[in-house]
Amino acid sequence: MNKAQVSIRKTHAQNYQKGLARDLQKTLDDIGALEYLRSKGNRILIKPNIASPEAIYSTSPAVLFVLTKILVDEGFSVSIGENPSIPTDADRAYRDYGLYEIAEEAGAEVLDFRRGPHVEVDVPGGKLFPKITVSKFVLDADAVISLATMKSANIVTATLAVKNMKGCIPSHYKRKFHCEGLNDGICDLMKVVKPDLALIDCTFGKDMTSKSCFPVGLLIASTDVLAADSICARIMGYNPYEIEHLRQVSEAGLGKLDLSDIEVRGEKLEDHIARYPFSKPMDPIKIAEQSGGNLKIIQGNPCSVCLNELGTVLHLFQHRIAELDDVTILVGPNAVADTVNSDDSVVIGFGNCVSQGKCTHHIAGCPPTDYRAAETGSLIDVFHTILGDKEA
Repeated sequence: MNKAQVSIRKTHAQNYQKGLARDLQKTLDDIGALEYLRSKGNRILIKPNIASPEAIYSTSPAVLFVLTKILVDEGFSVSIGENPSIPTDADRAYRDYGLYEIAEEAGAEVLDFRRGPHVEVDVPGGKLFPKITVSKFVLDADAVISLATMKSANIVTATLAVKNMKGCIPSHYKRKFHCEGLNDGICDLMKVVKPDLALIDCTFGKDMTSKSCFPVGLLIASTDVLAADSICARIMGYNPYEIEHLRQVSEAGLGKLDLSDIEVRGEKLEDHIARYPFSKPMDPIKIAEQSGGNLKIIQGNPCSVCLNELGTVLHLFQHRIAELDDVTILVGPNAVADTVNSDDSVVIGFGNCVSQGKCTHHIAGCPPTDYRAAETGSLIDVFHTILGDKEA
């Protein structure tokens, strides 16, 4: 059995352009990436992770520029395409990120997956979707590169090169993924748009639970997207077999997950495993249980994004969860508080999709992410008000 080759290379987390180009070139050379891409054709599509205008959610612009410039200088025709997170204004995200300037200076073009065109395609052996609508730009490319970033998330544990491809589907399909089965949807998507090359930007590690960012200084690449995620997850301190969408992709035969099937080049994997302060995934339901029944969560078909944010907020407040009394949080469009214990009961609607009928408080947002800003009426603000804190 041929082993998947994964390159791990050091780079300075804030490397200057020439130094980053040198390190990235070594990373690509370790696995013969340019020769492999050339065998696929001349039209290369780079799919970076530009989830929102905030830098913590996105691939480093410097890494995107250097990769694009390397490919253009090698004679490839390069396009860069993305569809940011559902609530994000795509054009604003691209402008704030500097995407148009990156493409112009490097000699590439920008494609907006959100505006289309899109094509409905059959999913062979689909678990959730017999058909999926994807960007026609992705299908028309000779080769696709998933340029992900090293990022954790509560609901899926790690969001890397495999999950990064979710940006290839239109926004209404993203909602289907999040509400009907995110992990199944990711696996089905891989059966249709499996990237030819994965490059994971690990210049900084991005922890979505703590909303923190810290220097790591690594680049990871492989022509096996699952193998790249497997190695990156291990470096983050996670067991890739416990990350459901990676396990499903492995079971579908779409890549190598087990270390025995992977050859690591460049750095030694053991020198980097679990050295970085990534949080464990935070399940809002389990955190609420710490209240001894004083805090309840009623789910009404919520999307995974809201559950992810709710887990983050409850994690940040979990040292005081036990102090809450008779508090119910509604999450999801079908969540209903049929009864309340008393006139003193607190019912909090979390997210725009929750009906405000019996809510004593409503946390706006899709999802409600600005939990630190007092003027937003955040969930933490509400908790402080309930507890009578002076800072509320």
